[in-house]
Formats: sequence, C-alpha cells, structure tokens
Amino acid sequence: MSGIRIEVIVPIVMMAVKKCSGDMSPYVRKTAAHAIPKIFNLDPAQGPALVDIIQSLLSERSTMAIVREAPAR
Repeated sequence: MSGIRIEVIVPIVMMAVKKCSGDMSPYVRKTAAHAIPKIFNLDPAQGPALVDIIQSLLSERSTMAIVREAPAR
C-alpha cells in the first residue's frame, strides 16, 4: 500500500505502519520499516511520528526486522 504515490492515503498508510511495527512477525515489522522512507517522501510532516516508529524498531531484539537483504545475483 505504501507504493501508491498519492498523498491523500498517507494517514491510512501511517496507521498501518504503526500497527505493523508492533506485530509479532519480524517479516511484517521489516515490511513496515521499508514503508517509512516512502511515507516521508510523500509527507515530510510525518517525520516526528516516523522517528518514534524507527526508535521502536531499532530497540527490538530481532535483527531480521531491521536488516535489508542483499539482492540475489
């Protein structure tokens, strides 16, 4: 949903990212982390809320949620 480049849906995507950043699955949290820069590019005013989400993701134990996988060669 964060791939849709329409500023009107930013509040909806923000709600989804907030909810998914606290999900039990590391894969879901990683997907939420990947949506953060897309949201910021559409609406920089969301910066403070995004910083809070980033801080919560960085404080967790699972590295899978914050590590970006290398592209396949």
